[in-house]
Amino acid sequence: MTTVSHPRLRRALFIVALLAGGCASPSVPQQADSVEALLDAPMDQVRAAVLEVFASEGYTVESAQGRAENRTESIQTGYREEIRAPWDWMLRVRFGVGRTQAEANLNEEGERSTKLLLTVLHESKGSLAGSWTPSDPPLRQSAEHYLRLIKNELKLL
Repeated sequence: MTTVSHPRLRRALFIVALLAGGCASPSVPQQADSVEALLDAPMDQVRAAVLEVFASEGYTVESAQGRAENRTESIQTGYREEIRAPWDWMLRVRFGVGRTQAEANLNEEGERSTKLLLTVLHESKGSLAGSWTPSDPPLRQSAEHYLRLIKNELKLL
C-alpha cells in the first residue's frame, strides 16, 4: 500500500481549495434603473395609474402589499411579456436575450400628493447559450419612460 507524499497532498488540497473558493464567490448585485417623483394626485389614483401602465406594458402584478398605518404600498411584477403567445415563457427562460421586471413603491405625502419610487430590473445575455446578467434596460422599458406613462395616465403632463 502506497501513501501520498505530503507535497502531493498539499498540492491537491490547494487545487480543491481554489476550485471551492471560485464557487463560493459572492453574487453580483443587480443594477437597477430607478426614478423617484412626487406626484400631485392621491395615492389611490397613482396606484390605479401604475397598475394600468404595468398591464398595458405586458407586466403581470405578482404582489401588491400595503400598510395602512403609514399609507405605503409596494407593487411588484413578474417578467414582462415579450409576445402575446403561449411560448412567451421560452423567451423569458432560455431563448430570449432580454427580460425585465418592475417595482413601484408608493408613499402618501399628505392628502393630495404621493411619492413614487419606480425601479426597473433588466437582465440580458449575449447569446442563447449565455447566462442572464444585469444590464441597463432599453429606453422603452426604462423607469423614466414608465414615469412619463404614469404621469400621462394621471393627466399631469
